[in-house]
Amino acid sequence: MNNFNLKNFIKEFNDKKVYYDPRFQRRVVWNTDNTNKYFKSLTRGWTITPIVVLEVDSCIEYSETVGDGPAAEYFEDVKSKGYKYISLDGQNRSKHIEDVYNSKTTVSGNLKDADGKFHDIKNKFLKDMDQRLIDHITTGCNVSVVVVKEATRDDASDMFQALNDGEPLNDQEKRQAIDTPIADVIRELSKEKKSTSVRILPKARISRMEDDEIYAKMLMVLFKEYRVDGKTVAKSYGLSKFGINDFYNLGLGFSNINDPECPYLLSEIDRAKEIIKLFSAVMLHQTKVPNSQLIPRKNWWAVLHVCEWAFDNNYKIQDYSQFYDYLKSIDDKLATDSETQFSVDRQKKIASGLDPDEVTKQGYYFNWRSLPHQASPRANRHEALIEEVENNLTNLTIRLKSVNAKRAA
Repeated sequence: MNNFNLKNFIKEFNDKKVYYDPRFQRRVVWNTDNTNKYFKSLTRGWTITPIVVLEVDSCIEYSETVGDGPAAEYFEDVKSKGYKYISLDGQNRSKHIEDVYNSKTTVSGNLKDADGKFHDIKNKFLKDMDQRLIDHITTGCNVSVVVVKEATRDDASDMFQALNDGEPLNDQEKRQAIDTPIADVIRELSKEKKSTSVRILPKARISRMEDDEIYAKMLMVLFKEYRVDGKTVAKSYGLSKFGINDFYNLGLGFSNINDPECPYLLSEIDRAKEIIKLFSAVMLHQTKVPNSQLIPRKNWWAVLHVCEWAFDNNYKIQDYSQFYDYLKSIDDKLATDSETQFSVDRQKKIASGLDPDEVTKQGYYFNWRSLPHQASPRANRHEALIEEVENNLTNLTIRLKSVNAKRAA
């Protein structure tokens, strides 16, 4: 472990030299308060947790030595982009140190200068602080860095998870370190659909990568076929954490989604992306739910079901707002009617002197709607919903695309 003052740290570990592979990172979630607390600790010598990086050249050599060709290729690819290191732990600290050092971010707090004098700083850029405080922050404050020189790609994944044992990674944060090509597809989706994500998930959950998990679930629902042993086969996954893990692990051993043997079919990926694109348009243009509120899960799952049907049957939605409103009314009516029918069926049992508990919720729409993660209820809801949609195309503003549009698709 080596210590660097901030000036030397920025010189050696800046963004141009350190690659922040999303596989080995939590998201940058520090706010102003986090930055202020860190710099207060930094000026007082209280920051003892090291930043951890992999040295790319050394890891190439090590991977070649142990005969791990894919790992060597991974590190060579990082090197070809001009990076010297790969970050394993400390992204938030590193990025905020660099922002403060370059006067891109202000700092507030009671900070100690090179003479031991304390300064009450309020929203000041480093360049605007007292010179002795600048001196202390730039050359008197030390950052500890551990440079790992012997690691493969798999070792990096294990280290990333081990480094976060103190603040446990959630299931999705663990999955991102799995070396599977579908992880890149999902990361790209969540990156593209940030504006959609904030309509269906709280920001705090997005900061823990639960948006990635949502898009993984969408892909799992939308994918119908996979490549297994060179053959295209129908396959479906449950949406439990174990099912999602299996979906990720299916791609182990494949580094590229374009690999002709990769189990995730490009045709399925392209289809799913188009459906999610339509889904996102509805989420962003509906007017029923104000921006201050989240769109309920039961409603956006219904939208996804209908968008899938519309895309597969060459339909378009002309008015997203009217579509959402009327689809919600259809969905709500199906749920309400099924609750009424459930009650009636129980009353019939009672009138016949039978146990009303013989009537279970499993056969009713209101129950299916509450279980989007279970395959059978989800399929039952989909079928019932689409039947009503087909009878209400005009009110839903659903129209057939032109023949030319179909050919283009």
